[in-house]
Amino acid sequence: MRIGIDLDGVLGDFTGSFFEVSRRVVGKPDPNVTFTSDWDFKDIMSKEEVSKSWEAVKNTRNFWLNLRREKGVTSQNLRSMAKTNDLIFITARAHTKGYSVQQQSAAWLALEFALKWPTVIEEDCKGPLAAALHLDYFIDDRPSNCLEILRAVPTCKVYLKNLPHNADYKEPKGITRVKDFNEFSEIVLKEAK
Repeated sequence: MRIGIDLDGVLGDFTGSFFEVSRRVVGKPDPNVTFTSDWDFKDIMSKEEVSKSWEAVKNTRNFWLNLRREKGVTSQNLRSMAKTNDLIFITARAHTKGYSVQQQSAAWLALEFALKWPTVIEEDCKGPLAAALHLDYFIDDRPSNCLEILRAVPTCKVYLKNLPHNADYKEPKGITRVKDFNEFSEIVLKEAK
């Protein structure tokens, strides 16, 4: 089977790393804030503060190599999926100084999960890519990406990883919400038997 996996918010804790940079650059958010209920951080920062924080991220050498793992992700589950399936990591990450997004992402997956030669594709428009790849499963934390995949590949089993920024989204038929990556991987591994 071919399984599409988003990186940020699914495997990697982008929000935590973004907040660290943001606190250094604009002094926000408060250290007690660990999540945002808005995809663009508008609930905790001004548009200008978010923009300054993104500029700092883009100027951080190899930013994507230093992410922590999201909660609910174990190496064993990811490697079990990789044994008998084609895993394709699809990301829309911003370019930073240092190695390319693809190189940083592949190196992070190899270091963090001991995956050999992970396939990483950098792409904003995930639907056409999913169709070209004939994905069987897909997981993301962004509702619009899930919907785009579902429309492009109606036979794909699409999963939305639950996070505060997508809590209010009412997923349509064809998109299933999961609490974390491990729940998703257990579903896939069970169905693959």
